[in-house]
This record gives sequence, structure tokens and C-alpha cells, in this order.
Amino acid sequence: MISVITCTMRDACMKNVFENYERQQFEKKELIIYLTREDMDRSKWEEESSRFDNVSVFQVSERISLGACLNKAVQQARYDLIANFEDDDYYSPNYLSESNAVLIQSGADIIGKTTVYLYMPDRKMLTEFNSNNEHQFVNDQKRIGSQYLQGGTIFFKKEIINDVPFRDQVRELDRLFCQDCVAKGFKVYSAGKESFVYIRNDTDGNHTWKVPNDLIMNVSRLVAYTDDFRPYIATKDIEGENG
Repeated sequence: MISVITCTMRDACMKNVFENYERQQFEKKELIIYLTREDMDRSKWEEESSRFDNVSVFQVSERISLGACLNKAVQQARYDLIANFEDDDYYSPNYLSESNAVLIQSGADIIGKTTVYLYMPDRKMLTEFNSNNEHQFVNDQKRIGSQYLQGGTIFFKKEIINDVPFRDQVRELDRLFCQDCVAKGFKVYSAGKESFVYIRNDTDGNHTWKVPNDLIMNVSRLVAYTDDFRPYIATKDIEGENG
């Protein structure tokens, strides 16, 4: 069973949050949403959540850091596996199934993606960011600085949070979480890039990762100019993936 957690500060992302959850073909799942601003309309989120199974909505003040919010979400989880979903990215129907299978097959404690598909809707560009860092363990402290798992792809055993909570801050949580996990002896594994797309708009200044898009493009490989990235990111079915 998998608990999906999402911390969001944007009411505008509500549709995407629920669509990503509903799209997952893995049946034994729940969704825990934390609204991270006091001025967000919790009643609308709760109204929307009533249309889906196993969804809980909580709200905290913007004075609470993202790291502290993630810890709260994990503490609310009923299940032993945690999947962190970003509010504005895309997760394919078999994302949870694939992640569950990779965790089992690799024998890792934490998995995620170092190489990811990145899509810019304003430019209609699908790219591959941080190429050639798939299907390998990332347990070298010196490598984690540049090859840590992307935060929106982190999938881990809930029990880890007892030894390694997310740090009480906003920036670099994914890198520091991986670094802290390795320091505690947990195994961190970088899975394949398929089934997830990091969405990056030119006009959106709310990204946690404050790096100019043009700089990201300079270190990314162009995959295609397209209105629909889904055919490019598919992965083959994994035996037993539906739990």
C-alpha cells in the first residue's frame, strides 16, 4: 500500500493534484494533501476530495517550512511506502506501480529519478535533464551534490523518517534528504526516467528550484517539440506492478 503526499501553496494546481492521483493504476493507495498557506480555500479542496477514495486534506500556516510540512504529511500516512508528488508535475498511470517494483527489485530504501524528462509548455519542448544517471545506486556522498534524486520523484519506506526527517527548511530538501539517508546507511537508487515529467513554465516564478530556464536548457538534451509528451515517456508494463 502506498501513501501519496503533496504539499502545495497553489489553489490553481488543485485539478492537477487530483488528476495525478486518480490516474494511478495502483489500487491500494491514499492521498494526503497539505495546503501550506492560510489563505488557501480548504473547503474547495475538501469538496473536490470527496469525489475520490482515501483522500485527506490538511492546512498549515505559511510560516511552516516545506520540510516540516513533508514530515507532517508522512506522519499522517497510513501505509508503509511514501511517494512525494509535486503539485504541478505529471505522473503517468503506472508511476506508482513502477516505483513499487523498482524499490523491490533494487533492494533500496529510497528510490527516485536523477535523470528526468523536462517539459516547457510555453516552448512546447520536451527535453532530458541530467542524462545518463539511471539504473544505479547513488550512495557516494561526493556524487550526491550533482546526482541526487529529484524531489518530486522520491519514493521511500516510511520508517526511514524516524531516522532521517526532512530538514526544517525550504531549499535543497531533496539533495539534503538523500545525503542524510546515505549518512545513516540507507541505500539510495536512481531509477529510469520514464513515467514522470517535470513541468517548467517560463512564466511561473514559484518553482522551488530557482534556476533560469535557459540555463537548464543548456544542460538538457532535446527530445522533441510536441504538444503531447505522453507517447515519449511511456515505459513497458512491469510484471505484478498493480500490487
